[in-house]
Amino acid sequence: MSLEKVDKLGKAIPWYGDIPIESRYTVGIAGERFFREVKDNARFLGTRCPTCDLTYVPPMMYCERCFTRLE
Repeated sequence: MSLEKVDKLGKAIPWYGDIPIESRYTVGIAGERFFREVKDNARFLGTRCPTCDLTYVPPMMYCERCFTRLE
């Protein structure tokens, strides 16, 4: 993979078709619900921590500030 900066548009070439990418990370349970809701109902989901009163979008399973489990 080249990290050179393309300084002239003439040097850039288009890539047609699919680029196969393997990923070892998933979005997790909360992320799955979030993306399904966006896809199916065009709505964003979030979770609110009852202890800190912080809202996380996309939703998380635990609060990053106080580690409370979120629903």
